[in-house]
Amino acid sequence: SIKLSRESFKLKAGVCRKVSMLGISSFITQMSIVCVMTAENNLLGKYGANSKYGAEIPITVLGIVMKINQILNSIIIGIAAGSQPILGYNYGAKKYDRVKKTLKIVLGSSLVISAIAFILFQTIPDKLILIFAIIGVIGIVLGRLSEILKIPDVILYLIAGILVGPAVLNIIDMNSFSVANNYILTFGSAYILFEGGKEINLRVLNKVKISVGMLATVGVLLSTIVVGFISSKVFNLPIMTALLLGSVIASTDPAALIPVFRQVDIKDKIKQTVVSESAFNDAVAAILVSTLLGVVTSGEFSAMESMKELLIAAGVGIGVGVIVGYLLTVFMSDKKIGVFHSYAPIISILKVGLAYEISVHLGGSGYMAVFIAGLISGNRKLFGLWIPEYDFQSIHHFAESASTMFRMSIFVLLGTQVDLGALVKYWAPALLIALVLMFIARPLVVLICTLFDKNANWSFKDRLFMMWVRETGVIPAALSGIIVSMKVPGYEIISSVVFMTILITLIVQASTTKIVAKKLGVLEEEKEVLSAAA
Repeated sequence: SIKLSRESFKLKAGVCRKVSMLGISSFITQMSIVCVMTAENNLLGKYGANSKYGAEIPITVLGIVMKINQILNSIIIGIAAGSQPILGYNYGAKKYDRVKKTLKIVLGSSLVISAIAFILFQTIPDKLILIFAIIGVIGIVLGRLSEILKIPDVILYLIAGILVGPAVLNIIDMNSFSVANNYILTFGSAYILFEGGKEINLRVLNKVKISVGMLATVGVLLSTIVVGFISSKVFNLPIMTALLLGSVIASTDPAALIPVFRQVDIKDKIKQTVVSESAFNDAVAAILVSTLLGVVTSGEFSAMESMKELLIAAGVGIGVGVIVGYLLTVFMSDKKIGVFHSYAPIISILKVGLAYEISVHLGGSGYMAVFIAGLISGNRKLFGLWIPEYDFQSIHHFAESASTMFRMSIFVLLGTQVDLGALVKYWAPALLIALVLMFIARPLVVLICTLFDKNANWSFKDRLFMMWVRETGVIPAALSGIIVSMKVPGYEIISSVVFMTILITLIVQASTTKIVAKKLGVLEEEKEVLSAAA
């Protein structure tokens, strides 16, 4: 029991000093906020009254800003408050290593949240909460619905984007936020390419390197030429604009293929070839689109100069990707200098940001750089680099969530930018181009590009399956979004064809992958059954 007496209520200098030491910083902070808010309210009231907005609107805007800021501060304060018992317990138990680790996690997570919030507040100052809340809700609900219906989720995201966009409900209109739109599309597609690179196994890739190299380079060029030539005739486009259209849809999509192959157990050689092709050709297609975009906007074209730019972009991108990917992987490994392994998720974001920005600054391809950085990260064991299990799991869970969010954002935003009038106007020729890509360009590409790889020993059924699996998705969607936002001549036709191609390839090809694989006998389980029967 506690007994209270007069002595209990007397102030003691020693106790007051200790209490003051603990609370003085918070007291000063709160009093500073009070003083600043008082001054701001008075200034806005005085000078706002002399403006066309009046005194009420500026003060109201300040209130909204402070409320949003308070939400962010509450998250940071919650992290700090939650860490205090952990810090206190471990400090008292003299487990200083745990104290340091907890401080790193708290400071790191607070820094990341603050940095992301700062970027978003600067790029999307209006409708920030609404836009991301809508995208989040759409993504979660439709992601679950796609699991129930067993159809690719990106199809639902595209349709939802059209519904909430200016064409129908006009809830999300990114025309006023071109900088934010480009930021999301560029960084989102770069991050997805990074994750695609991590999925590739270099040991398996070495066995089919000729096929992958041909498919990712010659294959992209062939698809671009075939689709571009036919598009120029169908849409009566200038040849360079038609080739730009062809280059946008020439690549396949690791973000669509990898989830499909996780559900369908395809033979490893085929799976690694198709996934590797999709990751490499996304980077090659992005470089090609960038080159052709420069030609279309400037009106000048030089074959030698374009080839030179292409080689420089690829070379610099590969070099930067190797350096950034390896160095940052070393810093998060279990080596002596791997002092940042507890910040593994943050390092993975830095890999994407640094690789992309450094490569672009040096005149290289940012997309190629992030892909190579992902390739190094995914095959770190070949370089003798290991990441502690706990940190590896944190990267894995973070990567899944981040990739999903970026996929949601890219496809919903692409849907908001689809011009339904143009789609209705061009639906028939757009469908024709999609069918040309699926049934003329792709078979031609696979036949030519696998013909030279004698070591891979491809069977006719293997080739047929690779002809069928060529989903179009995230990177073409992102590239199309960038072209639309730049209002490049012919952007309505390009957007319509990309949208139609994504829908047709995902609805028809992705949903029938298992059926086709079973008919052609390329399922891994069939191989095991045949071996057992023999």
